Amino acid sequence: MSVRRHTFYNLAGHGLSLIVLLATIPIYIDVIGVERYGVLSVIWLLLGYFGFFDFGIGRAVAHQVAACTENNPEEKRHAILWTALLTAIPLSLLGAEILYFAVAYALENWVQMPTGLRAEAEQTLIWVSLSLILLLLAGVFGGAMTGMRRFLEINVLGVGTKLLLQVMPLGAALLLSPDLGNLAMAVFFARLLSLVSWGGICYKIMPYALSPKWRRGLVGGLWRYGGWITVSGVVGPILSGMERLLIGTLIGASAVTFYAVPYSLISPVTVLAGSLGAALFPLFAACSGERNRYLEARAAGVVLAVVTPLLVALAFIIQPFLGIWIDADFSREAGMVPQILILGFWANSIAIIAHSRLQGSGQPRAVALIHLAEILPYLLLLFVLVAEFGIVGAAIAWAARVIADALLLGGRSGLLSGFGAKLWIPFVIVLLSVFLALALAANPWAMGIVGCIMMTMAVWWAWRIGLDEEARVLVARIVRFGGVK
Repeated sequence: MSVRRHTFYNLAGHGLSLIVLLATIPIYIDVIGVERYGVLSVIWLLLGYFGFFDFGIGRAVAHQVAACTENNPEEKRHAILWTALLTAIPLSLLGAEILYFAVAYALENWVQMPTGLRAEAEQTLIWVSLSLILLLLAGVFGGAMTGMRRFLEINVLGVGTKLLLQVMPLGAALLLSPDLGNLAMAVFFARLLSLVSWGGICYKIMPYALSPKWRRGLVGGLWRYGGWITVSGVVGPILSGMERLLIGTLIGASAVTFYAVPYSLISPVTVLAGSLGAALFPLFAACSGERNRYLEARAAGVVLAVVTPLLVALAFIIQPFLGIWIDADFSREAGMVPQILILGFWANSIAIIAHSRLQGSGQPRAVALIHLAEILPYLLLLFVLVAEFGIVGAAIAWAARVIADALLLGGRSGLLSGFGAKLWIPFVIVLLSVFLALALAANPWAMGIVGCIMMTMAVWWAWRIGLDEEARVLVARIVRFGGVK
């Protein structure tokens, strides 16, 4: 297995998805308006949240398929896939029904919007609920392909799915009307095309018998592993998305957009950590002990060496970029939100690697318990700060929670004990860059000069400390010759 090649596939997939996102968000806001986009963000958030109704089966399939080493692994993999699908179908139906009422309640009670827009939002309920069923079934096929380490196919399908999900609703808005019901209907058909594609490619990779094959003995393993994944699946989206719901409740749908767009713009910096973590997940499942610790520490070093200079650069350019990309009013309304989120995404890059190590090595319970311990303090902090400082308070609460998450997950996985001493300098560099960018916002020349100085410091740390000798040789070879082998 080539971790470099599979990581490259994952990065390329995320990069193409980012291009689609950057190209379509301004068009969405122009075509459907700020308030509709804010409501749509909340609906998409709830759809993603209710993805936990597969009870972690997709991730459990990936773990079991990757760890499958018996004499006839093909037969067992087929049995794992069919058992998971037959288990996921009734769960997805239950989830769709609950999602219908949850979205209706959230739109009625949590999100401030005009009466006419509320009537449009009600038309989305059936389409969003049906989309959940398709999302969960596609996740089972995705889990099987992850266990088979077919990351090229996974990313081709992932980019195709995101392209459909961004372009088809936009096409519906342009060709029919910007009515939210039309957009939700387009999302459903995008999900349907995506499910057919995932099922077809999975069949090509590991041709499973088309007649269902249930193996009762596999259900216990799926439930045990998937149960703890489900706990993280229930709690995780609350931790990562509740601030948008609370903004919509206390401030309004427009404010959600001013928070969600910078969040979407910065979040791709974690794609390296996510890509590397996904590529290493099957290895974490198949290996143990010192080998896993070595892989985790090297992955963290590479991730921080890339992410730290990138986030330092973003701290100085993101505010002007928002003004050019959308408009000056939008940049002003977003305020300090982008810079505060930068700190959280730096910490999140570390948390992703530790998270992948713990789940891959069969410790989803540890991840779930950490997330459960975070939820109450975070919600209290979030409510207080949003009520007091609006979207800036939401960003502060989210960043503080993510930093705590990185410390807890990294401590549990052992990453901090072996790699923790290397973390303080890059964190201080990013923190100082954020403060300087805010302080010098009114003086572009000074901000440019200081930004170059901070970038130099970040790159020096990344090359001399963040990367070990073997990683430096690899980077130099890639730069010299290009490509990934």
